[in-house]
Amino acid sequence: MRAHKLALAIMVVLVAQVFGAYDAWSSPISGDEGDTLLFPVPDPGGSYTNERWNYSWGDGTSTGWQSTPVNSHAYGDNGDYAVHVQHMGWHPFGYWELHDYYYDATVANVDPSANAGPDQDVTVGQLVLFGGSISDPGWLDTLHYEWDFDDGTTTGASLSPTHTFAGVGIYDVTLTVWDDDGGVGSDTVVIRCSEAQGDDSPESSTWVLLGFTGVVGRVVRRRWGR
Repeated sequence: MRAHKLALAIMVVLVAQVFGAYDAWSSPISGDEGDTLLFPVPDPGGSYTNERWNYSWGDGTSTGWQSTPVNSHAYGDNGDYAVHVQHMGWHPFGYWELHDYYYDATVANVDPSANAGPDQDVTVGQLVLFGGSISDPGWLDTLHYEWDFDDGTTTGASLSPTHTFAGVGIYDVTLTVWDDDGGVGSDTVVIRCSEAQGDDSPESSTWVLLGFTGVVGRVVRRRWGR
């Protein structure tokens, strides 16, 4: 029985030497979604050979074991992430040693942005085509948008809608975008709407009754430029 207990104790010591695991917490890291965050490379001390590193980013992804540390990462959404860094190396005393490090990463939301396109000069009743675009550095954010045509009408059906304006005036048409974390962005395009021009043909005529003579004549109107 004593021999069995002694063998078990020796095995426990050997396992502890093989893994040599210990935990260390490091300072928190902060940044914005979409930005590349740089994490420190922990120094386990000692003269290790055959070193390997694995960064688990807390968002379901990891680097896997690498011979050199891959210590930068970008997050597609805001939030708090628990980053787990593992280092393994061959100790000079002849065993593998494993070290664990932990970081708290705080990632802030960034407002989305909108581009409503260029200003336009149009006429009353003309079908106007808009071409907008939206973007967000947090590529995992869900985006919603809406056009406001400044005439009491709106739409969120398309980033490239068409619209007609019923009256003369200057319209500040706004494209607004918001994400699922409360971030908002907008852009405004100016639409200058004027009356449509009349008949541009060089000659037009109207048949009229001339006085009381019963003679029917034609009055010709000519335009020689504008």
